[in-house]
Amino acid sequence: MILFSLPKRSALSCMGFVLLILAGCASRGGLDYQDSASRSAAPLASVSSIFVATNRQANLDDARIRYGSQRSKQLGYARFDVSIPGTHKIGEIEWPSGQADPAKHFVTRGHHDYSDAHSFHKAVSDHSLQKAERLPTGQKELVLYIHGYNTNFAEGLYRVAQIQHDYDMTVPMMLFSWPSAGRTGLYVYDRDSVKISRDALVQVIEQLHRSNIEQITLVAHSLGSELLMESLRQMHLSGKASFLSKLNGVILLSPDLDLDVFNAQLNQIKPLPRPFFIFASQKDEALQVSGLLTGQEERVGNSVDLSKINHSGISVVDVTDFTGGDRLHHSTVATSPALVTLLKGLKQQNPLDALQTSANQQTIGTRVVGTATLPLRILTKTTEAVFAP
Repeated sequence: MILFSLPKRSALSCMGFVLLILAGCASRGGLDYQDSASRSAAPLASVSSIFVATNRQANLDDARIRYGSQRSKQLGYARFDVSIPGTHKIGEIEWPSGQADPAKHFVTRGHHDYSDAHSFHKAVSDHSLQKAERLPTGQKELVLYIHGYNTNFAEGLYRVAQIQHDYDMTVPMMLFSWPSAGRTGLYVYDRDSVKISRDALVQVIEQLHRSNIEQITLVAHSLGSELLMESLRQMHLSGKASFLSKLNGVILLSPDLDLDVFNAQLNQIKPLPRPFFIFASQKDEALQVSGLLTGQEERVGNSVDLSKINHSGISVVDVTDFTGGDRLHHSTVATSPALVTLLKGLKQQNPLDALQTSANQQTIGTRVVGTATLPLRILTKTTEAVFAP
């Protein structure tokens, strides 16, 4: 059976993209642990505490993997303290090529496993209460991050720590780590893992709603966006929409989502969480490959044509012109120093509120400090504006 055929030039282009991705993923990261004796050797290192809920199968035989690609029927809960070196550069995860050096590389300073959901969420709530004292709202907030395709556990964990550090976030962050194979050639496995993980993510969101957390922001990257949207759709269809009352907003980063599927999901998610932002890049080469594999060239994460989104209240942030990030332009929000500087420079304490105000008023004006070298475009359903500092 021939699923689809490509002209010779398209086939070569597809192979070129795939080889590019393979080259970029030849060496995969793992967890490197820092012993207490070496902590004095990295006095300038900072530590990010990341909470984790996962339906990956635990790997107790290999501490560098900790959670593998196999699927678990039970959720696991943990906290990891990630040390970030004083020499860290914005947008990067400093992986070791050999022996990890805490003065130069990301390392895991320690971790704690929780035996059940109750003890885990109590720890999350206690941590959020400590952070709330430094927030202008005084509220216990949390950002739940869902990673994307081709991501092993360590890569997802360190990415969350890097984002928290680079954006100077005082709000606690939690990673939902679903069983991605962490291998380029297993895209279909990852898509199946997304389907399997819907119930687990719904369970995590419900647990957060029942906890003492007062505001929850949901952030998903790449294929993780499909997992998040499917979970939100499932909650509405099953009469669990009330568990979303604490949502403070939704952010989809480079979403690997078919536009028709996205619109069908939106039809069931009513009311739509607000604010709702999509960060997209027309240069996203990873999504070009995804488009070839799925037969739908245009994905939500590489489209800035709002006429193809059949729902109002969604803002698309076009980051196409930002450079300096990952070479596939698939993680620009996390890896582009210019974009990180711009978004971090928003004067309002909550970047979501600042972006929403900018989208409503079609101006960013004095709400930006710092410097960005290229324009940021925020598009709404009915208007378009170009914002530059």
